[in-house]
Amino acid sequence: MGHKPDNSPAEPVVVSWPSAVGKTYLVKHLAQQYQAERLLATTTKTMRPGEVDMVDSHFLSEDEFAMQQSQGKLFLASGFLGARYAFEHSLFNKIVEQSSIPLVEIYSPKIVSFLGEISTSKTVFLKPPSLDYLEERMVNRGQSADEVAYRMAKVAEEMAYFEGEGQQYYSDVYTLTPETFDDTAQAIASKMQFQARS
Repeated sequence: MGHKPDNSPAEPVVVSWPSAVGKTYLVKHLAQQYQAERLLATTTKTMRPGEVDMVDSHFLSEDEFAMQQSQGKLFLASGFLGARYAFEHSLFNKIVEQSSIPLVEIYSPKIVSFLGEISTSKTVFLKPPSLDYLEERMVNRGQSADEVAYRMAKVAEEMAYFEGEGQQYYSDVYTLTPETFDDTAQAIASKMQFQARS
């Protein structure tokens, strides 16, 4: 078990998803509309065109990431697609100090580890209407055939985990598509008792 964020009474809302389901857009929408804030992932991945440091993620070099980790500044470190990911205690605590609810995006097989860090977390799983739907989204994004194949293998892994052991760790499950987006956002906000921004 890692170190918990300092003195946190917070009940973060953890959102898990298969790749390309649209979870980041949903989380950003909730943060804009309610007293909640997306906990940025700290990562060594290369920024995509249009991404901004400390807006989309906190981008670090491999050496910077390793130093932060060795100093105990990170929790829930993992790897995906050749990059390192984690969360920073300081960014989590800053959200809590502002009386906002942390919104945390988690790869579902990591949910047990996260709940070990913060057992008060509330949990949401966003699932696609079908695997074909996700594959079409990835292709439409212009991703290469190799990347689509790799991501779809991860999607299959994640859905298998959720449909087996993982379901017990999620209190709420929603099917997310552009057509269900608004209703899903409102349902999550209501269930989690988010306060609207003034």
